[in-house]
Amino acid sequence: MTKVLLIEDDPLIYRLYQKLFSLEGFEVELAENGQQGLKKLETYHPDIMLMDIMMPTMNGLEMLVKLKANPDTKDIPVIVLTNIADMNVTQLALSQGAVLCIIKSQTEPSEVVNSVKAVLSKSASASPDQPATPPLTETPE
Repeated sequence: MTKVLLIEDDPLIYRLYQKLFSLEGFEVELAENGQQGLKKLETYHPDIMLMDIMMPTMNGLEMLVKLKANPDTKDIPVIVLTNIADMNVTQLALSQGAVLCIIKSQTEPSEVVNSVKAVLSKSASASPDQPATPPLTETPE
């Protein structure tokens, strides 16, 4: 079963995505901020992570930097799921190691699930001998 770690501080959002991913056959664990997310990673080993940027205690960008600096977690694909529609923030997240940035308010939840499947599919088909593929981006229309 594919494991997803969802780091989101809005209960409505994390309940929605927990339900959607569970219905699609994913195992979902939740954390409400970056600090909790890092703690969760001590015992939970997800195949992919979705994280918000604006969260209390430790925001998503701070967590992303720590995640990518750790040899045990640096290869976990991270999708940033945010309502910040600022291209500078998107580019910063991508430069820090996110594979995709999705604007929550401009994307249907089912599209988020499909994006996760696409990232996982791309990760599974990449071999260690191949060069890394450039990050995917979704830009607001």
